[in-house]
Amino acid sequence: MPPAVMAIASGVILGQALLSPSSAQPKQVDFDFLYLSSEPTVTEVATEIELPDPLPGYPLDKADSLYVVVNKQRPLDPIDYTPEVVLVESEYLNNSRGIELAPVAAEAVIEMGKAAQQAGVGTLKLNSGYRSYDYQAELFIAKVGQYGEAEALERSAKAGHSEHQTGLAVDVSEPSQGCEIMQCFGNTEAGIWVAENAWRFGYIVRYELDQTSITGYTTNHGICVMSVRNCPSAITRVGLIR
Repeated sequence: MPPAVMAIASGVILGQALLSPSSAQPKQVDFDFLYLSSEPTVTEVATEIELPDPLPGYPLDKADSLYVVVNKQRPLDPIDYTPEVVLVESEYLNNSRGIELAPVAAEAVIEMGKAAQQAGVGTLKLNSGYRSYDYQAELFIAKVGQYGEAEALERSAKAGHSEHQTGLAVDVSEPSQGCEIMQCFGNTEAGIWVAENAWRFGYIVRYELDQTSITGYTTNHGICVMSVRNCPSAITRVGLIR
C-alpha cells in the first residue's frame, strides 16, 4: 500500500478506537481519489473549419478558366460563352482547315507539333478546334438526324456543353498514317506519341478506350483538351470528366 494510503488508514483506525463500542463500527472509505490524474479534463468542442480554395486562380465553374469543367451535367457559364481565339499558324502543323484556338492552347499545340516532327512521328493535322455555341448547336442537330438522339449524345455534345466551345480543345490526327478523326488514330505512330506526350504541353487525351461509361462519349484518341501547363496533377483530376 502506498505511504499516503497507509497514513490515512492509520488515522481512521485510531479514531475508531477512541469512540464508544456502539459507535466504533468499521466504515467504508473510498481512496480512489488518490490515484486520479492531476491533469485537467479537456472537453473537445467540434468546430467547422473553412478550408481555403486549393485552386483560387483557376475556378472550375468559370468558362474562361483553364480549369473549367464542362460536360453533359456541367454547362458553361455563361452557356453561350465566346472566348478569345486566334488562327493557329505554324510550319510544324497541318492547319489546312483554318482551325482557331484560345491563344494559350494555340501556343501549346504548336509546341506539340514541333516536338512530334522532331520525334519523327509525322506532322499533326488539326481537324477541329474552337466551335461557337451556334455552330455546336447545328452540329448536334445534324448528328441527331444522322444517328438518332441517343447515339448522337454519345458522339457529340450539346451546345454549351462542349469543351470545343472554350477554345481549349483540339482534334489532331496524322492522315498519312492511314487514320483521320477515327478511333484507329490511337494505334498509329503519331497517336501513340500523342497519348504519351500530350501532357508535356498542357494537354490531356480526353476519350480513351473503354471509358464511354465514364465520359458518356465514344472513344476518340485524337481529342486533346488543354489543362494547366506544367501541372500533371490536373491530368488526374479532369482526365475522366467531360
